[in-house]
Amino acid sequence: MTAISPDTAGLMEGANDTQLPCLRVQKGDQMFMECRTAIETGFGPTFFAHLTAAAEQFAAAKDPPKGEDK
Repeated sequence: MTAISPDTAGLMEGANDTQLPCLRVQKGDQMFMECRTAIETGFGPTFFAHLTAAAEQFAAAKDPPKGEDK
């Protein structure tokens, strides 16, 4: 399973991959949520729960504290 994002395009095919419609329009669920069934089948629901918690921590670390700009 692979996922290409603007942050990882350099590791894959390159800049042209960031032109995919799913990368140009950043909306919808995160990739790991879209692939939940495959992830749980391959790694189990406990792993998916840990992945979800890690994603929430990552998102919180990227957001500036309320009332402050980045």
